[in-house]
Amino acid sequence: MGELSVRLDLLRILDERLGALSAGDHTFGLKAVLSHVSVAVAHLERGRRTGDETAFTDAIYRTNQAFEGSLKEAYRVLTSKDPDRTTPAAIESYLQDNKTLRPRIVTQLTRYRTEWRNPSTHDYRLDFDEDEALLAIVSVCALAIVLSDQMAETLGFQAVKATRPSQSETVSPHKPLVVRIVDALLDFDRSWLGQHAELSRESAVVGAVHAYLEAALPEVEVLSESKLEEGRHLARPDLLVRTGEAKVVIEVKALLGRRRIVGDPIAQLAGYLLAADTTEGILYVPGGEGTEPVCYEQKLATGGTIFVVAPSFLRDPSP
Repeated sequence: MGELSVRLDLLRILDERLGALSAGDHTFGLKAVLSHVSVAVAHLERGRRTGDETAFTDAIYRTNQAFEGSLKEAYRVLTSKDPDRTTPAAIESYLQDNKTLRPRIVTQLTRYRTEWRNPSTHDYRLDFDEDEALLAIVSVCALAIVLSDQMAETLGFQAVKATRPSQSETVSPHKPLVVRIVDALLDFDRSWLGQHAELSRESAVVGAVHAYLEAALPEVEVLSESKLEEGRHLARPDLLVRTGEAKVVIEVKALLGRRRIVGDPIAQLAGYLLAADTTEGILYVPGGEGTEPVCYEQKLATGGTIFVVAPSFLRDPSP
């Protein structure tokens, strides 16, 4: 029962992530991906119920289809190119060689390709058992889910670019960099975010903020998931904005249940500031339609400052 619950949860998460993406040429292909995964689960259940072990191999043939479909639609969104005349192998090579995909996604891609897709494609005598079918389903679901997040960020970026927002009149070039970014984020939240329901995913908001800051502050450089050395680990803040010697780290956090934030983003940002060798960071909590964004400061023991741009009720959580 536990395994079934896990599979159903993965399908639900995948369905929600794909359904949250704004519509486009990729939509039909992603629906096919979800369908292939659903059929793979049905084959797995059939094998368990009837004892027909060929159903487990059938399940992996379906996850192979979901794997290739996920990569094709990711290629379509991330590169703005039509994948129909490009082989799956060429798409994989392009996405990896051009560093289009983030390292964590490449890890999932490589794992599925080497453990499931290649063996089942190149050895027609191979049979898979129940455990292998289960692992293949979990692996391809995980890949499709993390790919959808990167696609959401790209679609959010493209949505802002398509509207061509002009440089904000409230963002003075004479103010310190962090103040200019805060002003731009307040403008973004009040004038743009609430009008775009497709920005329901945190990753989509990151992409939209990236594009909005580039438009509102054309003199700055905006980097997405820039690698920072944080002790023995690599830190990857959502955005790093810099101009000259000034640097500001930005982390976007969605509200859980519209009332609270998961985890301790202030502590997370404090680590990013140390890694980026800067003293200023911004925590942006998108509110959207019906909320009023405010900005307040939080001083760190290390001497840095976090500027929190969030709905006003987070500063005063009383009913």
